[in-house]
Amino acid sequence: MSTKNQNELRNELIKTIGLDETIEEVSSFEPEQFRDAVPWSEATLADAIAGELQDLASYDASQKQWYLWDGQLHKPVEDGAAVDITAGLGLYFLDKLLNDFLLRNPEQKVTEETNAKAGTDINDSNGRIKAAVRGLKIIQKRMNSNAGQMAVAAMLQRKLPLDTTARDADDKQYLVFTNGVLDMHSIEKAFRDSTGAWQYPEPELLEPSPDRLVWRAIPHNWNPKAVAPNWCHMLSADSFHDSSEARILEQLLGIGLSGQVRHYSKHLVSLYGATNSGKGVITELLERIYPDHVSRHDQRIVMKMRDGTEQARLRDEMRNSRVVVASECINEVDENFLLDYAGNGKYIVRRMQTQPERVEPQGIMVITSNDPLKADANKSQLRDRLYPVLMPYRRIPETHPDQWAKDDVNISGPYSRGEDGQICKPMDSDLPGKMDAEAEGISVRLIQAYQGAMVHCDNKLPKTEPMEARLREAAEESDLLGLYLREYANLTYNPGTPINKSVKVSELYDGYMDLCGKHRRTPMAHAQFGKRVKGYQWDKDLKMETKPSGGVSRVVGFELIRA
Repeated sequence: MSTKNQNELRNELIKTIGLDETIEEVSSFEPEQFRDAVPWSEATLADAIAGELQDLASYDASQKQWYLWDGQLHKPVEDGAAVDITAGLGLYFLDKLLNDFLLRNPEQKVTEETNAKAGTDINDSNGRIKAAVRGLKIIQKRMNSNAGQMAVAAMLQRKLPLDTTARDADDKQYLVFTNGVLDMHSIEKAFRDSTGAWQYPEPELLEPSPDRLVWRAIPHNWNPKAVAPNWCHMLSADSFHDSSEARILEQLLGIGLSGQVRHYSKHLVSLYGATNSGKGVITELLERIYPDHVSRHDQRIVMKMRDGTEQARLRDEMRNSRVVVASECINEVDENFLLDYAGNGKYIVRRMQTQPERVEPQGIMVITSNDPLKADANKSQLRDRLYPVLMPYRRIPETHPDQWAKDDVNISGPYSRGEDGQICKPMDSDLPGKMDAEAEGISVRLIQAYQGAMVHCDNKLPKTEPMEARLREAAEESDLLGLYLREYANLTYNPGTPINKSVKVSELYDGYMDLCGKHRRTPMAHAQFGKRVKGYQWDKDLKMETKPSGGVSRVVGFELIRA
C-alpha cells in the first residue's frame, strides 16, 4: 500500500490536474470574467472539483470507500481522510485563487466599510466584482467548517461514482511495481521457437496512468534480471524430498499473485510439515514482500465455528487477498467453505454494522499445518483442487563422515536425523533476511512460474505422484472409517437413547483399531478418531454428535447392537 499521507496525496493531485495553472489562468481574468468563473456555493465548488478529478478520484458506495490517485495507483482512503483531502483541494483552490486575483487587482480588495454596499449596489460594475470577491470569501469560510466540508464531500460521492466492473478488470490485468506496471495479458502469449522450445515474452513495463483503476502495488521494482539464490535453494532438492513439488508450489503462488485465476479452478494448497520445517518462513516472507496481495490469518477462517457472524467478520479481512494463508490449522476444517472458495462459488463476509454479503475469492488459499489436510472421500471436487505439499526443509551438509549415514549412529552438534533418515542441518537463522533482499528475484521467479503454468497446463495444474498418493491415502482413511462405522461397528440410532447409555467413543476406537490391523493400515490417533466421528454424516439428515458423560466421550443416540 502506498504510504503517502493526506498532504502528499493532495499535493500529488494538485500537480496531476495542473491546479496551479488553472488558478493562474482564472486569476488573470478580467473582473467580469472572474466573477463568472469563481464558485459561489458548495454545489458549484463540488462541480468544479469533480470536473478536475475525473479519472483521479472515485467513490465505491457499496463499500463506503474512496480511491484517490497518488501518482502510482488509486489509493484506498478512509472516508474521513477523503473529506480532508477533497476539502484541502477546495480550500487550496479558493485561497490561492482569491490571493492571486487580489494581487493582480488590488483595487478590488473588499474592506469592511464597502462590503455592505458591494452586496447591494448592483448597478455599480465595480460593486459587482466586490460582491463576487465577497461571495468567494463566504464560500471560503464555509469550507473551513466541518459542515461545509461534509456537504461538498457528499456531493462528490454522487458525482464521482466508481466503476467497480472496470476496477476489478484492471486489478486483474495489471500488476503494479514501484518502477512501472506489468500488463499480465501480454505475458501470456508464449510461443514455440524453431526448435520447438517454448519461449516466454519478456513483460513490458508500462508507465503508471490514472486511466487504469489499479489500487494495490508491490513495494519493489520489476527487474527481469534479478535472481533469488536463497529462495531457489530453499525450494531445491536440498530442501524438498521431491523438487517438482517445489516447482508446483511456485506455479500456484504465481497464479495467486498474478490474479489470473480466471484460467483455473481456484486452488487450495495444504502446506504441511513438522514444526520448524519452513512453512512459516515462506508464508511470512510472502506477506512481507507482497503486503497488498498476501494476508495471513489464524485457523478460524477455515475451521468450523458455531459463531457464523464472528467468522464472517474474520473472513472479510481476507476478501481482497490474492494469496490467503490460514496458519497452523489443528482443528476440523469447514469443507463446504473450502469448496466454495476453491470452486466457482462465493463465501459470506460481514463488516461491522452491515448486512452479510457473498464475495468471490480473488486467488488461492494456503493452509499450513503439521499434518496434510484431509479431504472427505465423498467430496471429489475438493480433492481435485487440493495440492498437499510436504515442507521438509533440510540443509544437508556437503560432507560428513560416512558412518553418520548409519541408523545406529548418534548425531550430535548442529545436525540431526530427519524423518527420512537423512542428516539434517538446522535452518540458517539469517535465511528470512537474505530472502527479503531477493524480493525482485522472487517476483521474477513467480511470474515465470505462472507463465510455465499457462503454457503447460490445461485449466488445471497436474499433481505429482506423491501428492496423488497422499490424497488417495486420505480418501482411503476416510473410507475405512465409514466402512467400520457402517459395516463393522453394529451401530443403531435411537434419538431417545439417554447420553449415559450411548456408545463410548473409546469402544468404537477399539473396534476401529482391530479393523486397521486386518487391513494392514496405520490407524489414526484416538483424538483424531474422536474428531472424525464427531460430525460424520451417518445419513442424509443425520450427523454424529459426541458429548461427555461420566468422564468419557459418547456418541449421542447411538448404541451397539449386542449379540
